[in-house]
Amino acid sequence: MDIHTVSSFVSKNIISTKEGRKCVDGRYEDDEYSGMIARAGADFGYVMAMLGYNSEQKLNLSVEQCVDIVYKSIIDLEGTFYMHTDTHADPTIPYSIGCGHASKAMSQEYALTFGLDPEQVQKALLLLKDSPERPVTLVTLQGDHAEEGVLIIKNEDYTVNSKDDEHMYFIYDKKRDDLFLKDLVEKIGMDQLVYENFQRVSTLQLGATLQALAKGLPIFEVTIDEEHDIQVTN
Repeated sequence: MDIHTVSSFVSKNIISTKEGRKCVDGRYEDDEYSGMIARAGADFGYVMAMLGYNSEQKLNLSVEQCVDIVYKSIIDLEGTFYMHTDTHADPTIPYSIGCGHASKAMSQEYALTFGLDPEQVQKALLLLKDSPERPVTLVTLQGDHAEEGVLIIKNEDYTVNSKDDEHMYFIYDKKRDDLFLKDLVEKIGMDQLVYENFQRVSTLQLGATLQALAKGLPIFEVTIDEEHDIQVTN
């Protein structure tokens, strides 16, 4: 996988951005989720960041408090809380979910790299999954992972579809995720919640997911200007 191949893919798959969050997972179809902020775990990723921040900063919040703080603030900001699963999730296990960001954090093998307690992640997931009190938009992704690399998009107005007929990539909309994270921190309005530290915890967890799901894959940074001129670096 080289810069020329990535540049060609990006040029054919540029799309305008829109509200909403989806996961970095490359299996999203070119559909209603196209253009949303691609970030690890979609909105559940912000809950995981709050759990990690709570533990690191010793805020002594319960798991349910962490869930509610993030959930209510996202609903206030945009009205919808987004998550995803896939067809490989085990329906006999209540906390089974086809989102690698969440599922890896619930495993003892990877928990330390996420800075999370797997049981807390499980509890948080159960508080949101199939909960009438906290309705979420849950999309089920089809098929298997076939990502060839990671594209980090550094643009507010444009992003990239994660796949076409030839290629599939993990997509992370870094600039837009950072901006939404800042809005989220402001909406939460806790004196103890400092954006720079919250963003650091979130980035650490993103790195843990990429280490688990994209280990060995090339990572490219992508910038797109108003004329759709593309710059790809790695």
